[in-house]
Amino acid sequence: MGGKMSAINEDYSKGAVVDSQLGKRKVDSEGSPVAGSRMDVSKAYAEVPGMNRGKGMWPSWQMAANMQLITNIYGSHSPESVCLESLYGAAFQYADKTRKEGKYTGRVDQISNPASIKDYFQAVSEGAVPLNFTLFVPAGYGSLEARRIPNVEETDDPGKVFTAHFDGGAEVW
Repeated sequence: MGGKMSAINEDYSKGAVVDSQLGKRKVDSEGSPVAGSRMDVSKAYAEVPGMNRGKGMWPSWQMAANMQLITNIYGSHSPESVCLESLYGAAFQYADKTRKEGKYTGRVDQISNPASIKDYFQAVSEGAVPLNFTLFVPAGYGSLEARRIPNVEETDDPGKVFTAHFDGGAEVW
């Protein structure tokens, strides 16, 4: 599993070319391409027909739904700020507090450390053994900003999508 995390250390500086759901694209200098409130949608998706609607160049319904789904899964569009109040965050906290006695999040009887997910990502990228859980998400949603998210598996199986499996499936949400 440690080999898969090497992508989190790749260079995503301005001008670098990355694979995205829209194909190969250069990294821009204005932050995440899905930060809808700040992006220039006429430039960000100019090459994708139908991504913008109306004279105000609003994102299409498809793009808005995609942004909402990412927010529900991770609470953020950036791997640097995946939040505890997301689907991923809930599974992460449960796995850490019940299987590792709060190694990243803090003691079981305490509110979780807000930096725990970021600390966990860093630890896994440096070779730490991942927590024993898997969050199943729809195909295309296992990465943020072209970085693979630990413990996330993409699936087309409707029976697995949005489920979390702990200890190899011994416990399923």
